[in-house]
Amino acid sequence: MKIVAFYTPSYKHIVQGLLDSVEKFGYDIHVEEVEDRGTWEENCGQKPEVIYRCMQEYKEDLLYIDADAVIARELPLEELSGDVMRFYVMEWTPPETGKKVYELISGTVFLPYNEVTLDIVKKWVTHQQNNPMIWDQKTLGEVLNKMPDYRYVTFSAEWNYIEDYHSKFNLDPIVIHKQASREMK
Repeated sequence: MKIVAFYTPSYKHIVQGLLDSVEKFGYDIHVEEVEDRGTWEENCGQKPEVIYRCMQEYKEDLLYIDADAVIARELPLEELSGDVMRFYVMEWTPPETGKKVYELISGTVFLPYNEVTLDIVKKWVTHQQNNPMIWDQKTLGEVLNKMPDYRYVTFSAEWNYIEDYHSKFNLDPIVIHKQASREMK
């Protein structure tokens, strides 16, 4: 399994935390600098392109992690197996609606190398390119919603720990997402 991440030139200083944490635990990583396409949404929208290229190049399972994250502890590798994608679905209630929302979060995504996953990621690339101002996690969700028979697995919150949100819970983070875009957007 290979860890995959990408960053734009303005985020170059941020990716070092991820690289240091990957080195600390001895994992294999592919990280690449991509072009700045002008907006935060378009830059994040390169995620499916990077993942698809890496799947084609490495032909192995991938763990995508956002460049501003750090691995906080040994990855429970037994959770990184199987033939379906894994990601975190955050449950929250916006104060303006008071209705529970389930939001796919794409900061940490396990992608098993197989034809079905390749097909999903290829569709994600196309859908993202056709909708460059929509968040990549929303476009992935839209692709998966068109596949009612596909059964993904959800990660626990520890895999996509967001301090501002998850610090009120008693969790043992695996991957901590620093949310750098909130300061740099």
